[in-house]
Amino acid sequence: MTDLRIPAPARRFPLGRQLNLGWAFVDRQTVRLSVLVQTSALVLASALVFIDLGFLAWIIALGVVATAAYDAATGGWIEAGLYWRIARRRRP
Repeated sequence: MTDLRIPAPARRFPLGRQLNLGWAFVDRQTVRLSVLVQTSALVLASALVFIDLGFLAWIIALGVVATAAYDAATGGWIEAGLYWRIARRRRP
């Protein structure tokens, strides 16, 4: 029964079954928060290009691409998870 819920590309790889891909539904605020963080990082990277720090901008952009790919593949939403983990520590 679980094989029917896993998308076709994930069925080909054993890692897809371990990560439980494809059928995680995410709240809108989680997606908005992650996209806001990614957009802010890309704006910062663009500003670094204008002040001639292109290599640092590339590193930031590659980080955004890596987290976006992970978010799309697993539904893990790294940015939102880090934000909520930090927010929990701030609360008394």
